[in-house]
Amino acid sequence: MLGLFKRITNSKGSAQTGSKTRALRKAGRAALYVDTENLLAAAQGTVKTIVEKWPEGAPALGSLHLYVRADRVALWEMWATGNYPGLTVTVKGVQHFSHHHSKNSADMAIAMDAIADFVTGDSEFVAVLSDDSDFMPVFAKLKAMSAGKAPFLWLVTDRVRTRSATIEEYFPSEHIHIVRVSAPANDFILLRPGDDGNNVNQRALEDERRRAADIKVREDDVRIREEMVDLIVRQIPIGSFKSTDCLPIIQGRFPRHRMARMQGGSFGMEFTNKLWPILEKRGVRVGSKRPRKYEMTAEAKGFSHPRRRSIGQ
Repeated sequence: MLGLFKRITNSKGSAQTGSKTRALRKAGRAALYVDTENLLAAAQGTVKTIVEKWPEGAPALGSLHLYVRADRVALWEMWATGNYPGLTVTVKGVQHFSHHHSKNSADMAIAMDAIADFVTGDSEFVAVLSDDSDFMPVFAKLKAMSAGKAPFLWLVTDRVRTRSATIEEYFPSEHIHIVRVSAPANDFILLRPGDDGNNVNQRALEDERRRAADIKVREDDVRIREEMVDLIVRQIPIGSFKSTDCLPIIQGRFPRHRMARMQGGSFGMEFTNKLWPILEKRGVRVGSKRPRKYEMTAEAKGFSHPRRRSIGQ
């Protein structure tokens, strides 16, 4: 993604951005980019909270950019322009071919627009509202383009189990602002043609059920990965091993899991992305990079999981 940003910045001539950039940056305007699909039913309430309680120390908010489902652009435009006449509002529809791909499309659109607006002078400060972890390259690019502190603020919510752990572990805390989402998610529901009180309430209930189901799936996935790592640590002897040495272990205990049906490179990639971060925390080490091998250690064998310690107490 950083390579894409480089092409964007290189394609802008200095004559295009000079006077416009100076004029807008003197005004001290910030641009807010909102990933509404990441916020789910809490999107409107969260936008309302952050616009009304804009972080101290950040330049004044001048524009609001909403990234929404393609079939809801008109609804979001009515809502945003009606509520925030003092802001420049843009609403961009993201086509939903699947949940996964639409998410990636929204992230990339926000990243590209944020950098382009900064380069052309349409903004002097970028704020992204999302609990996702895909905007670190935006921060890196803005930091590289600026003298001193990066003109970037990451707005994340205080919703339970929605914020990416990557943000908390690696991102500079001075560039993070937590938005308190105090109102229930179903207080802010986009009306559709023909909606009445009954079907709005029913739809709000369905949204909450889907959100609860999504959280349950994520919790189950984390629990299963922890169990997989427990088995691997117990069954792999101390010494060198490959990721594929763990495949029979997973197939034996989790035969219906998607990783049990993977082979070769695909299993290795999934192992690296899903299991290796947990194994590394347990004390497993990288043995060699080419070919990729790992080292089971005595430290890993002696690791006591925090949850197991609390159970035994």
